[in-house]
Amino acid sequence: MSLRPLTHYVVPLVVFPSISYFAFRQTLGHLVLSGLRTALVQQCPLEPTSIESAPYCLKYTGVPAVDKRLCGLVALFHFALAPEAVAFTSYFVGTAVPLLALPALESFRKKRSLLIAFPVIFGLVSQIVTVGVTIPIYWLIFILTGSANLRPGQKDTQLSRADVGAVAAGLAVGAAVPSLSLLVLEDPYVTAIWQFFPLLQFLVQYGSTSIQQPSPNAKSARSVLFSFYMSIFALSAATHLNSFYAAGSVNGVKALLIPSLAPLTSAQPSLQVRDFLQWDAICAFASTMLATLWFGDRPAQVLDLALWNAAASVVVGPGAAIAVIGLWRENQLHSDVGEKQKQKLQ
Repeated sequence: MSLRPLTHYVVPLVVFPSISYFAFRQTLGHLVLSGLRTALVQQCPLEPTSIESAPYCLKYTGVPAVDKRLCGLVALFHFALAPEAVAFTSYFVGTAVPLLALPALESFRKKRSLLIAFPVIFGLVSQIVTVGVTIPIYWLIFILTGSANLRPGQKDTQLSRADVGAVAAGLAVGAAVPSLSLLVLEDPYVTAIWQFFPLLQFLVQYGSTSIQQPSPNAKSARSVLFSFYMSIFALSAATHLNSFYAAGSVNGVKALLIPSLAPLTSAQPSLQVRDFLQWDAICAFASTMLATLWFGDRPAQVLDLALWNAAASVVVGPGAAIAVIGLWRENQLHSDVGEKQKQKLQ
């Protein structure tokens, strides 16, 4: 009896919605139970008396309902930039690039489901209900549609240099620039714009495709993919190691990375927001690393992927661990492209 129905349908349908539910409970649930929601509401009164008393009640769009929602989001992320929380906020920003890169690359693959063709939708939803809630659902759809099971030699599974270049441009201009501006400028309007960075990434990404000419040589994309993923690996690993060094001690690392199981009812808002983001990151990275196990095509390979994720996420960080697996997968998918093209030319 084949185990495929169990491993490719039953297990994902149990695991990924469970992670999504857990993320919802630990982030948005704790936001209410800890009193953080009340603190955010206080930052956005209906009738502010002055800009000093309500610095985030601004006319971001001119639409009151939208501005009110943005006020709460801006307030939350400005708590995340407070001295006691900014270390983890910076860590999350620096290591989360693979969470954007993998779905973006998959959207360019010709042999992919329409359901994962527009990761910008998942990105915008994640800005409202958190990435920890949203990305497990993305990976569930990714697995159920068979996108995790692409193999070398299958038609339309490879990426072109133009595809990779477009994704790199989207990440650099549409995601990295707004995120760095968020961390450095600490300006309410910049923070409001950052909420839409998935859309900016999407626009830059697809604008880039109209400029670049697709390469007919699929093998040429292999070296570009290597540079792409190794750059992400270097950024993620450097952020991870630098954050560990800056933490200074075991207790410092625990404070940086480990959230509270119970709502922090007596903590100040900045620490509550740090806890919120810690759970968000844990669920986002955990679901993504679990999803990479479906890249394996035999039990030994799945075990190797699991062991790599476990060890590398500690040594170089979860983002770097995922980047290496992404590179490995692309090498697998592009492994016989060059030989096939040589045969066509003969």
